[in-house]
Amino acid sequence: MIDYQIIIQARMGSSRFPGKVMQPLLSKPMLTHQIRSLKKLEIPIVVATSNESLDSCIEDISNTNDLPCVRGSEVDVFHRFSQVIQRYPAMNYIRITADCPLISPAIIQRLLKLHSLLNVDYCSNTLIRSFPDGLDVEIFTHQAFLRLSEIKLNGYQKEHVTPGFYENEGMFSVANLLEEENLGDWRWTIDYPSDLHWLKSLLLAMNALEIPEYQEIKAFILSNAIYCRKQGDTTHVEKIP
Repeated sequence: MIDYQIIIQARMGSSRFPGKVMQPLLSKPMLTHQIRSLKKLEIPIVVATSNESLDSCIEDISNTNDLPCVRGSEVDVFHRFSQVIQRYPAMNYIRITADCPLISPAIIQRLLKLHSLLNVDYCSNTLIRSFPDGLDVEIFTHQAFLRLSEIKLNGYQKEHVTPGFYENEGMFSVANLLEEENLGDWRWTIDYPSDLHWLKSLLLAMNALEIPEYQEIKAFILSNAIYCRKQGDTTHVEKIP
């Protein structure tokens, strides 16, 4: 059994921004950029999407990038992950959501080191948020997932896969990666069309041909405050030249 397996959770049916994972960014679908970033880690990747016909394009992107794609329930994502784990077993899994095109391999490597050092059931950089929203990474063990699957989960826990690890206090060991400076109010995730407009404007200002690494983006924003997008900010992007 391999040590780690990345699972990208992706679907087209977002209620706030339908089809966002296939939106063009630097002339390629947003999901393609995320896959390219994650491939730098040289860890096997599986794409987990739904059985809905709308998500066939996600399977096509997976095939184009030589990645396996597992399709399952659109709503019960926990069961979809169960299917991945049955077909592609690993000692540990890294959960990534497809609305994070700026996902950072460097941050994932830091979390991998923390997870290995502490040997916990679940490890993330979101329990106490200090990284920008949109760089979310979660790691959980195969055995912990099997234990969680034996618990009666509510609808929210099934949809979001991992809350059961930290909402069942005392049942699982957990750890959190903290950034040196608190940037938890920064917003880099893509939930709305305005988020994508902000990101395109940022990449244009940086003259980026590919997705830059986290430290490069952070440094640019710290030097160009007009591009700093924060939680709840839906109008700031219109001020960007």
